[in-house]
Amino acid sequence: MASPLHRFRQENPLVQQVNLLLPDLVGVPRGKRLSVQALERAAEGEILFSSTVYSLDTTGANVDASPLVWEEGDADRPVALDLATLVPVPWRPTQAQVIGGLTEPDGSPFFADPRAVLARVADAFAERELTPVAALEFEFYLLEGEGTPRPVGSGGPDGPAANIDVYRFERLDAQAEFFDLLDRYCDAQGLETKAAVAEFAPGQFEVNLAHGTDMLRAADAGLMFKRCVKAAARACGRRACFMAKPFSDLAGSGLHVHLSLRDAQGRNLFCETPDGEQAMRRCLAGMQALMAESMAVFAPNANSYRRLQPLSYAPL
Repeated sequence: MASPLHRFRQENPLVQQVNLLLPDLVGVPRGKRLSVQALERAAEGEILFSSTVYSLDTTGANVDASPLVWEEGDADRPVALDLATLVPVPWRPTQAQVIGGLTEPDGSPFFADPRAVLARVADAFAERELTPVAALEFEFYLLEGEGTPRPVGSGGPDGPAANIDVYRFERLDAQAEFFDLLDRYCDAQGLETKAAVAEFAPGQFEVNLAHGTDMLRAADAGLMFKRCVKAAARACGRRACFMAKPFSDLAGSGLHVHLSLRDAQGRNLFCETPDGEQAMRRCLAGMQALMAESMAVFAPNANSYRRLQPLSYAPL
């Protein structure tokens, strides 16, 4: 029987390069571009990468306080590929992409790999015969113009301010080329989108991804989706911006995580069991108790906090 890698090469004979995506701690895909021949070596664990990929801030600069930078001397570690994420890159017909993470030399997960951390969390739920169900919603701006970009449909830098016109279909229709490309890119990578809506500012949109019962795949889908959005925007002469608060006078953008929990019988633990309300209250209490620590994940950079204002649809 042909291996998944061999089968992929047979089905995608034009692919000559593979982008190795290593998600960092703030969700930015970093990594290296491999030849398709080198991918086979990578699949055997023969490719190394710098551990400092997990000690970078949002701008890609080292966080000097991390022991991975100076104390370890920028050490390399083996890369483990998840071949289930190997997909073509539709905006680059000769390229594919695959998601991976770093391991220790003995093959055990590296403590700083966010995918490995999430996999451990998923395993802990499975041991309790519980299944998290998650879906992601991404808000973003489409930008245009040279120099300082502005939201599409905003009336231009010297023109009158555009109306917000939230939820108007005409705003989606005006960006039909972008959304058609986005649908095609997502289909090519196996990403299921459910809906798109014009949001609460000119040029701001939201797209919903489908629910899934695999936490790791849901997170991978979010990473892949953002790449699709940025590629579709570039192809249309636009730029996509996922910053929390790119404009001081316009609405901020967020990532919404829809989460529920199923028991062994497939029931929603929060509303389809006798003590569903109490289970929900315990869940909320736990999130509240860990909120201060969780802000390092929810708001990983200075711009994140510019969104956290009263009367701004931010969770305050």
